[in-house]
Amino acid sequence: MSISNTVILFGTGRSGSTVFMEAFFRHPDIAYFSNYLEKKPDLLQLNYFRYVFDNDIYRVFGKKKQLNNRSTIERLIFKPSEAYPVWSYLCNNEVDFSRDFLYQTKPSDLLKQSICTYSKQVVNIQNKNRLAIKITGPGRIYFLNQIFPQAKNIWLKRKFLPTLKSFLEVSFWQNRKSDTPWWGGVYNDQEKEVLTKYAGDPIIFTALQIKKIIDLIEAEIRDNDFEVFSINYEDLVMKPTKTLQDALDFAGLEKDSSCFDYLNSNKLVNRNKEIENYFTNNKIDELNNLLGIDVTQI
Repeated sequence: MSISNTVILFGTGRSGSTVFMEAFFRHPDIAYFSNYLEKKPDLLQLNYFRYVFDNDIYRVFGKKKQLNNRSTIERLIFKPSEAYPVWSYLCNNEVDFSRDFLYQTKPSDLLKQSICTYSKQVVNIQNKNRLAIKITGPGRIYFLNQIFPQAKNIWLKRKFLPTLKSFLEVSFWQNRKSDTPWWGGVYNDQEKEVLTKYAGDPIIFTALQIKKIIDLIEAEIRDNDFEVFSINYEDLVMKPTKTLQDALDFAGLEKDSSCFDYLNSNKLVNRNKEIENYFTNNKIDELNNLLGIDVTQI
């Protein structure tokens, strides 16, 4: 059993991918791993809760909590999730999906079969035609494309400095921005030495990890010739309707008003700042020298 044409939405994180997911995944052909399923991944019957909120009579959607305050009812709404507990449940005996880059990692036939069977059940119970998943951090593109052939890969990008600054400020990263890299399995001895040296510098330590994510995503795409549609955060917030339509076209999905209703009811704000508002010139020079790139230009 295999599932073709799965939509894989990925990116470093802090790049607008959640907002984009909530618009794109409203498409009536799309099934997804949900906030319900991540609570108890082995209970596939939880997918039936989607009909409580999304059916032929009415459709009620959740939203990103940062956009505005959510009521108790809104917290109960069935909605898409990165659902790492689901991936841990599915991959536990073979790989650490949440904490490993899985760079050029090929899943066993047994694991592929298990994930495909599970995913097909999610699609069938939700009564949809296609599966869409969203992950952030390492792309895991090779691994996922072995499981989902002919996947429609969509990469959400954002300029480096705004991404770095956003990582440093978001709550979930506060206990991850120093000491030990959050994702592993790819660093050589020299890279480990550099990480150890800068473990007490959250800016450098985080920048090294983000740069590694981007480098390996680019390498997997280049080395395997995967079909990837790239979306820039800056285009998403400035031209949301066109950007969303282009992504739907790439995925082979017809235009649907529910996707665009999200954009109409949730004004996207460009949170990027002028370069000089992120870090000191000395810190930017240090980043440039250490990473071997001009961080103000990517």
